Amino acid sequence: MNIYIITGGSRGLGAAFVSATLRDSNKVISIARTRNEELDKLQSKRVGKFIQCQFDISNIKELDALIDQILDDNDIIQASTITLINNAGILHPMKPAESCTAEEFQHILAVNTLAPMALTAAFLRKTAKFGGEKYILNISSGAGNTSYHGWAAYSTTKAALNRFTQSVAFEEEGKDNPAKIISLAPGVVDTDMQEEIRNSNEDNFKGIERFRKLKNYGHLSNPNDVAYKALQWLIDEQCENGGIYDIRNL
Repeated sequence: MNIYIITGGSRGLGAAFVSATLRDSNKVISIARTRNEELDKLQSKRVGKFIQCQFDISNIKELDALIDQILDDNDIIQASTITLINNAGILHPMKPAESCTAEEFQHILAVNTLAPMALTAAFLRKTAKFGGEKYILNISSGAGNTSYHGWAAYSTTKAALNRFTQSVAFEEEGKDNPAKIISLAPGVVDTDMQEEIRNSNEDNFKGIERFRKLKNYGHLSNPNDVAYKALQWLIDEQCENGGIYDIRNL
């Protein structure tokens, strides 16, 4: 049995990760604010066990208890691999830094950076004595390496996530059974987030026309294809611990 914990698993790329992993005898746990009934229907057609945990990951202080609750000790004993996929993320506020409020900064940092950090820490503690393979996949963005007008907040959260990934990998070196952790930019994926970008205010986000053209010309990636490729790369021997990758370059 393989265990997968997926944040933001109710829609978009997160739902694609659920679909890709919910097979064989796997146990898949989705953490999201909303429930996806279509995924419940998917479970009835698959062999694996699927749990939808409705939770707002911006509640940082509760994440340690959440991991302790959803990662059952008996399941850990039976598992061959355990994987945490920090997929959940938000774009708002999409506007210049001078137009953002402290509360907006606080919220996007909580969801995009602090939650993955807290979940990773809790995951490592919970699986410290686990003898199988441990993986952490942080879904980043090309914006973590590139500045966009109107994405000061978003780009910062992804850049911080990349550095956190590298730091944790460094800390895992020398352990008897280190976890493998990477950051992966998924490219421009055909999800609700892309629709949010295309419908944003042109004055606040100067790069909007590029994203509209990508949609019009059919250049958006299918989330199911991205999820499959990401999972394959995570376990590939050429994938280095602490690596910062862009799926378009793999």
